[in-house]
Amino acid sequence: LIFPEGTCVNNKYCVMFKRGAFDLGVDVVPVAIKYNNIFVDAFWNSRRQSFSRHLCKLMSSWAVVADVWYMEPQRKRDDETS
Repeated sequence: LIFPEGTCVNNKYCVMFKRGAFDLGVDVVPVAIKYNNIFVDAFWNSRRQSFSRHLCKLMSSWAVVADVWYMEPQRKRDDETS
């Protein structure tokens, strides 16, 4: 299991995927996770709170609600570079 995630920036856009899994020549299954902040905001802003405080808030919340989407597997084509 490898996480070549495209990092989310400011909860608004995603930057380029890391190339690790694509170099292996295997299928990569993109997964999108969207958190619902009905009970707790899962997004950690390091400028506003420490990680330990954020983790404590997450662990003590009633639930962390998220929608998860599994998309079509992707594979690097022969004519692509990773």
